[in-house]
Amino acid sequence: MNKLHELHSVLYNENFDMVFVTETWLYTDVSSGLLDPKSRYVILRKDRSSKGGGVCAFVKRSINIVAIDIGTAFSTLELVCYDVMFSSYDKLRLFLVYRPPYYDNIANHYLQSLIKCFTQFTTSSQTNVIVGDFNCPGINWDSFTSPSDNISNSLLTYMVESGFQQFVNFATRNSNILDLVFTDDEQIIHSITQAPPLGHSDHAAVEFSLVCSPTDLASSRHKNTPQSLKNLDWSNANFYGIQ
Repeated sequence: MNKLHELHSVLYNENFDMVFVTETWLYTDVSSGLLDPKSRYVILRKDRSSKGGGVCAFVKRSINIVAIDIGTAFSTLELVCYDVMFSSYDKLRLFLVYRPPYYDNIANHYLQSLIKCFTQFTTSSQTNVIVGDFNCPGINWDSFTSPSDNISNSLLTYMVESGFQQFVNFATRNSNILDLVFTDDEQIIHSITQAPPLGHSDHAAVEFSLVCSPTDLASSRHKNTPQSLKNLDWSNANFYGIQ
């Protein structure tokens, strides 16, 4: 909430089709109209029932999307999921995720539930993109190695065995890669770069562009600009908390 001016600058002054935010610290009394007072975006959010956490996706209203109901079995996950529908009838399924930075039994159960959700809602009939803060700094996504903890091993094993590739190759908080971008179609990623944090966040922002379908590729070549999406992180929100 103390970064609304910075958020509005991103939404209204920069040319992004989608903006993803993790650790929003939003709650039910905060209306989506406050986040987007000009009503230019469809907003999908999952607030944490207790203080902290949460995710929020902003999608331009010119883009056709269908929200995916992941059901009560995964109600504890800080996750939103939706399909982007193209005129060529291709579909792109997007997941925005926040995994709290814990490694106890509760955290292990949370990750196993997250993996079950991915397993159930990713399909081979569409391209799947997963973005968010996974808080697994020990995983080396180049060498496919991880620490011995069960959470890092389980996440790495699932992504590799499910055919996902991780594209963030720069530190997003201090020297750690916490904020990740996965896809099961490596050709969809056009570019990915590091950007300054949102306000006083201690995470860098991740900007990435996608080539979504042959039709969109032709359109982006004509305009000489690919479709752009941005993943922002409001991390350390317990310090920059809601006043």
